[in-house]
Amino acid sequence: MTTFNKPNLSAPRFKKKRETMLNGKFYQELKNKYQECKNLDKKEIRNIIETFNKEIVETIITDRNGFELPEGLGYLFIGAVKIKKKKVVDYKNSLKHGVLITHKNWNTDGYVGKIVYTNYKAKYRFKNAQIWGFKAARTFSRYMSKEFTKRWNTYKVLIENVREPVYKK
Repeated sequence: MTTFNKPNLSAPRFKKKRETMLNGKFYQELKNKYQECKNLDKKEIRNIIETFNKEIVETIITDRNGFELPEGLGYLFIGAVKIKKKKVVDYKNSLKHGVLITHKNWNTDGYVGKIVYTNYKAKYRFKNAQIWGFKAARTFSRYMSKEFTKRWNTYKVLIENVREPVYKK
């Protein structure tokens, strides 16, 4: 068995600076472009965006086929992938017992849920489509993980390392 040492919690950390999309410039451009938004304040606009995003997340998680993004930007869905090489460490139990313990995902037959973004279909072809990506917010990925364990067998099974999603039959 491999021993597991407690990490140094007082070690220096690095946090990458990020810019948010909902900044003053965004609100100003939105109000200039759309007359309906002139009367809305930042809090109301933010609530509208958050409500829309929550509806998208619910659709992705409940519908097996996922969600088609507006303006032909692509498609989001949840796929079930069998992890073969990477060991997923159970940090809580590893720290408790002092031995490296990994998750085996027995409750999902070894499958892990992945949030998949694709714009590979001909319908989504646009300039520089290959550089687009999707990074889920922490709340989305945690919610997806919790829901995946409940009904993992309803999602599409994917084969890893393929540009276009390939479904197992």
